[in-house]
Amino acid sequence: MEDVDVEFAPVTGEVSFRLMQYDSDTITPAIAQVLATRVRSNFAVGGGYQWRKGRGMLSYTDKRKGYQLQILCRNEGSGRELVDRVLDVGQDTPDWEKASYSENLEEGAAYPVIPPTERIYGEIRRLPRRRPIATVRFQYALLHIWGLQNPIPLVDRTGLWPSELAS
Repeated sequence: MEDVDVEFAPVTGEVSFRLMQYDSDTITPAIAQVLATRVRSNFAVGGGYQWRKGRGMLSYTDKRKGYQLQILCRNEGSGRELVDRVLDVGQDTPDWEKASYSENLEEGAAYPVIPPTERIYGEIRRLPRRRPIATVRFQYALLHIWGLQNPIPLVDRTGLWPSELAS
């Protein structure tokens, strides 16, 4: 954490999708185990998958299969790589006709590296960064099932979820 300026919060990222082929009464521990294995092989090997977040946006939408991804990435190629890995967890392959990539024409003005300051809560404070450029590393994957109070940890590299399935 020593590389994070004290004025800024560390950069985080989250990717989620729905498992449309299952509901709370059809998903089983065996299916969860398969998902955990696929997440581990796609995201947790070595030091963990590194997502190179940026200011471009790759959108992938296939609502029938449960995907409505909006990936902030440095370029189209890195966005495609992440979408490909996410869809592989669900045993799908991307249909790139359902994807689009966009960038702001004035990135520097829209997303300044050092944001301006404003009076907030009685003090002059720096505004939060918008779309910071950073590399974030995969930490954990959770399976949320309707009706269960707590999520099921599929994979965990942090130690927060000692009962992970993919251990």
